[in-house]
Amino acid sequence: MFVNTMPRYEILSEDAMANLDVAAPQALADVLQLRAALDSSREELEEVEGELRRVPPKPVGPSSADPNTPTPTASDALVQEIGDLLFAVVNLARKAGVDPGTALDRANRKFRDRFEAVERLAERRGVEVERAGLEALDRLWDEVKMAERT
Repeated sequence: MFVNTMPRYEILSEDAMANLDVAAPQALADVLQLRAALDSSREELEEVEGELRRVPPKPVGPSSADPNTPTPTASDALVQEIGDLLFAVVNLARKAGVDPGTALDRANRKFRDRFEAVERLAERRGVEVERAGLEALDRLWDEVKMAERT
């Protein structure tokens, strides 16, 4: 009876063993590359934080040509650091098997949908979004976010 409860181990063919010899190092290399990309993203974020502490940003307003493009008020160093961060995060996405464009499209859609839900909730409660303070909008945002999880 004891023998029947012991795990069974299959004897692998030489071809299967050769595949394991190749696959195991590749899997380890993939994990190490992913970890390196994650570490790189963290380092770049720290550099952005350092630059923001060094030179606090000026208020950003929309440009006349494209309302989604901020006017150039950031320092060249901050622009460089944020560019490095974006590059590192795109690399992280690729290493994790995520298409960065798809991920960004989904994040933009989620933000838009959530903001529209905040506007609807504010309207139902008689809150003017344009006049509401940041704290009030944050509370509405958190409420919408919690409702998404349920």
